[in-house]
Amino acid sequence: MIKIFKAFLFNKTRRGLLSLSYSHPKETYYINQLMQATGSGSGAVQRELKLMLDAGGLVRTHSGNLVYYQANEKCPIFNESKSIVRKTIGVADILRQTLAPI
Repeated sequence: MIKIFKAFLFNKTRRGLLSLSYSHPKETYYINQLMQATGSGSGAVQRELKLMLDAGGLVRTHSGNLVYYQANEKCPIFNESKSIVRKTIGVADILRQTLAPI
């Protein structure tokens, strides 16, 4: 059921970006990291980043000539988004972190 829900709501690239950014909201990522993590190309990642930035779900910061992306904790629906990601997309990541010490 969760698999169907994930596929219904989000494409592969958006799922990857949401999972990474909302599972680790304090972390910042540059575009090459996001491309590698999602397995998507530059164009797909840039399109999804623009949509997520325009919606207020992500923030963009600059450091030198690098641009970093991060979950926007000031977004009015940040907690709800984080909860949805945790319940659907981020389940594998949470299990991996929990079982790592074992």
